[in-house]
Amino acid sequence: MGYSGIQLTEVGTWGKTAARCICLVFLLCPAVAFAHKITFIAYQEKNSIFCESFYEDGRPVADGSIKVLTNEGVVILTGKTDLHGMFQFPYQGVGDLQLTLQSHMGHSTSIVFNGQTKNQTTLSDQAYSKPKLSKIVVGICIIFGLFGITAYLMSQKNSND
Repeated sequence: MGYSGIQLTEVGTWGKTAARCICLVFLLCPAVAFAHKITFIAYQEKNSIFCESFYEDGRPVADGSIKVLTNEGVVILTGKTDLHGMFQFPYQGVGDLQLTLQSHMGHSTSIVFNGQTKNQTTLSDQAYSKPKLSKIVVGICIIFGLFGITAYLMSQKNSND
């Protein structure tokens, strides 16, 4: 009986240490969680449209997939952003275009480029939805619940031995 109590104490100590480590990780990681919002800008210079894309933390969306569509939804051009998050294509100023960007992390955004706009930047900053506090708390509770179940099962296994 005394031997079983020692093992439960060890599991409790392990559980407290693991809980502290998990809390520390969650306290240090929120900045990473919000780094995936994409800003996508398109502007016209002479007979070309230039696209710039970057994440909220300033890193360029390198190797992002771009589709250029007509108002009817017909894909007229596809391409990839360069290492600086830039993409360029020729444009004759006929009709509106829908530009969509998909990053390799799965985030996407789109903008409508107005064919009448000559020197003005057309900008759409479609925000990547940030996790709500309630969802973060639920996630933490699930993790603590899993650790609690694991500690309980380990204590039951040790008390059966």
